[in-house]
Amino acid sequence: MTVIHTVTGTTTPERLGTTLMHEHLMIGYPGWEAHTTQPGPGRREMLARCSDQIEELKAAGVTALLDPCPNDLGRDVEFMAEVASRTGFQIICATGLYKEAEGGTAYWHFRKNFGPVVDVMAELFVKELTEGIGATGIRPGIIKVATGPGRMSEYERQIFEAAAKASVATGAPITTHTDQGTVGDEQQRLLTSLGVAAQRIIIGHSCGTSNHAYHLAIARGAREATLEVRLSNIAARRLYEGFGFRPVGLRPTYYSDDGEDALIMTTEPLAGSTMRARLAALAARIDAAPPPAGPSADEAGR
Repeated sequence: MTVIHTVTGTTTPERLGTTLMHEHLMIGYPGWEAHTTQPGPGRREMLARCSDQIEELKAAGVTALLDPCPNDLGRDVEFMAEVASRTGFQIICATGLYKEAEGGTAYWHFRKNFGPVVDVMAELFVKELTEGIGATGIRPGIIKVATGPGRMSEYERQIFEAAAKASVATGAPITTHTDQGTVGDEQQRLLTSLGVAAQRIIIGHSCGTSNHAYHLAIARGAREATLEVRLSNIAARRLYEGFGFRPVGLRPTYYSDDGEDALIMTTEPLAGSTMRARLAALAARIDAAPPPAGPSADEAGR
């Protein structure tokens, strides 16, 4: 039987139910604690806000969420556990490290003075996954890694290598952060080349681009695809249904401009014959499409 670790104990896929796979109760960028004149909301207020939001999710039929906050982005698993206990809701936390531009980079650059860091990072991830985070005893259920826009830095590559080592050693899945819909295909190639099964990898924020060739490159090595769409956008929903997506859940008040709900849609297994045929047909259409027209001579000369 598959066992999934949450911040309040273990559960199973059957008990987990409808799960949101990328939500944050809170984050804190490295250095926030130095800005003492802007302390932000207190713990009591944050607990109240998060608990209220969780109750809204429960009312919509959601029974669990993954908070993939990495170690260096203000992760507070005891806070997550208190919210989970207050609301009777299942929350899964993560181990891992964030991208170079916005994570705890300074510490790891300094740590390199004492030797290579990949094995040190991997040891950290494995220890948290198997024994718990610090003295809390809370065990993560997933590994979180990230890249910045356009390229994977050497520092980020080392984190991915450490995550792969930890995933292969423990069986833990990996979820990623991408920026502007880039580098996800490179993330997947690297992780799978290091022994992580493609079905145990989630490439995050792929909605950051409308480049279908990029999406297809990832999908060819993925198990399924998931997206969000406005509940009122019937035309888009029908379009996605035509490509094999089906509704599986709801994200209440997901869109910040008007508070509209988002419908969560996912596909059947991409390796199945039906989805393989759909992907092949879509790839053929993209390959056959004429390239976008460039500027006219007059426009080019302006």
